[in-house]
Amino acid sequence: MKLFRKMTLAALALGLSSAFAPSADAATLLGTFTHAYGSNPGRIDPPGSDLVKKNSVKISDASSPRFSDSISFASLNYASISYVTLSLTYSGATPNFAQRCPTCFVYWRERWTTDFLGLNDSTNADNLRTQLDGSPTQVIKLSLASDVGAITAFARLLATEALSFRFNEWSHDEDTFSLASAKLDVYGAPVPLPASGLMLAGALGGAALIRRRKAHA
Repeated sequence: MKLFRKMTLAALALGLSSAFAPSADAATLLGTFTHAYGSNPGRIDPPGSDLVKKNSVKISDASSPRFSDSISFASLNYASISYVTLSLTYSGATPNFAQRCPTCFVYWRERWTTDFLGLNDSTNADNLRTQLDGSPTQVIKLSLASDVGAITAFARLLATEALSFRFNEWSHDEDTFSLASAKLDVYGAPVPLPASGLMLAGALGGAALIRRRKAHA
């Protein structure tokens, strides 16, 4: 009976070790970091000459310096980062275009983009540029697959443990939009438990199972 119990505990420990060991392909939510903008308590008043309201900041393509922000996740304890998502909550940045005349080309009246900064601050060529689509909340994903060609935005994120971004506008008119918040979700692999910790967890679980069986016997 004692031998059977020892074998049961060992099998349970091995099974639980495999079950709780992190998969190389699995990505779990490691942490969420939110920057809420505005003048209300607990909100962020970003640098620059943009108009700050209670629960948002009105971003202008004529502000100096242009709006920018960096959201750090350095406080996380992780083994690796697989990807991140940035959720922007905003209004008034719906892209639209106008036709000058039936035979003229179509030109943009408003076209905002989110530029994620690359490793080289002296150029924009390695930035990742994503157009704002006018959604109340737009979710943008960055991963190793985003760093195509000269783009190094995800490489910068890994090197600095922060997502750095700014907004640009690409029409000839002066445009504005209101940004309420930016939420960064970080996905990856947590630091694995030591093997001894996994075995202990398995042994405790096996012991509890045996106790339950004896109680019902």
